[in-house]
Amino acid sequence: MKESYRNDVDGDYKKSIKNENNLSLLFFGIVVITIINIFLTNEYIIYLLIVLNLIYVVISLYDDMIVKNIAESERRKTLLANAFSINITSKKTNGYYNNEFSPSVKKLGVDSFESTLFTKKNLSLMILSEGIRTFIIFIIWIIIITKFKNDELFYNLTQTFFSVEVLLNFIKIIYYYVNVSNIYDNFYQLFVTRKYNEKEDQALVLKYVMDYECLKTYCHTLLSNKIFEKINDDVSIEWDNIKKDIK
Repeated sequence: MKESYRNDVDGDYKKSIKNENNLSLLFFGIVVITIINIFLTNEYIIYLLIVLNLIYVVISLYDDMIVKNIAESERRKTLLANAFSINITSKKTNGYYNNEFSPSVKKLGVDSFESTLFTKKNLSLMILSEGIRTFIIFIIWIIIITKFKNDELFYNLTQTFFSVEVLLNFIKIIYYYVNVSNIYDNFYQLFVTRKYNEKEDQALVLKYVMDYECLKTYCHTLLSNKIFEKINDDVSIEWDNIKKDIK
């Protein structure tokens, strides 16, 4: 009887998703209160903004330095556990990686190859949704700064638009997509186009796996669960077709 799907690491990522949702709400709340304070300067509003900004910084640091790192560490452990059939973590996965190769460096590479495909597809749609969001915020920024001739308002909104929550986040997603696409292409060339050679290509496999893991750590960008659920069936079919050509 086939075991059901299991992915214990999802719980670690869901903690980070919750933090990021709270940060987004907090960020836009700070923006609204900042705009209000420009027109209705009030000592209590300033104190409120200081407190909210401190809370934002604390949650952001906690999420980036602790929660995401724990999730990525556990993901790496489950990757190695699956690739080499070893028990190095209490977190278990079943059906997360889909290939029947025996425990080996090759299996490690194929597992990562599959991950880069799903990551690439997810990011391609995230670029679209984040691009629309960034464009809308940009238009609002243009309208407000042209309608209200206020230097303080211009400074605060410009600082907001170019912050990590808006434009820089969009640029990071593009960077992530471009680089993961390159890593995917490298895996494809290695396993499909020219076929994997056990004696000669182990070092390349390790390099591409490390490239992918380092990229994820650098970008610290969570993929969209909503997009994953939308594309999962189609991308799984695409992966099954690719997998047939891996010998």
